Amino acid sequence: MAKPIAKPLRYSLLLIGLGLIAGFLLAYVNNITSGVLAERQRALIQEAMNEYFDYASYSVDRSDDYDNLDSDISEIYFAFGVDDQVAAVIYKTVSQGYGGDVVSLIAIKADGTFDGVHMIEGSKETPGKGDKVLTHDFQVTGEPVDSFTFEILAGSSVTSNAVVNGIEAAAEHFQTVESSLGGITND
Repeated sequence: MAKPIAKPLRYSLLLIGLGLIAGFLLAYVNNITSGVLAERQRALIQEAMNEYFDYASYSVDRSDDYDNLDSDISEIYFAFGVDDQVAAVIYKTVSQGYGGDVVSLIAIKADGTFDGVHMIEGSKETPGKGDKVLTHDFQVTGEPVDSFTFEILAGSSVTSNAVVNGIEAAAEHFQTVESSLGGITND
């Protein structure tokens, strides 16, 4: 009578052992690749900032320096002029669009005006309509953060609203840090 119980128990223990081994191997591979993937993502953001904005240098992500960030703000960078003074704050925002996450870079100059808005990810949008938002500038460049208007792209209101959510979150956060920008150094 003991044999019928032993066989299922043996198979159960074998499956548990294989599951543990597979779990440890997955964790090990993730540990190795996570650093590589994070570095690749940092390089892509740096390339995008260099492509869209004209500043001498950029800081690393400084979002950990701030508590209670809006959920749309995922990263914060400082852009420095040739004099190593903060020239702008660049926000990486992530909001839900029609076809998934919409990732944008929103630059606000130290004087409190928008320097530009550039959508850098969101290619799953409706072909011919939603994908036009990739090059749309929302007409905020030069507008002050405390009284700006924007232009939503007709035909892609969900994606446009995702970018606008990021613009509004960036403007709100910038107003809380604007007075402290002079004390930030390029390190």
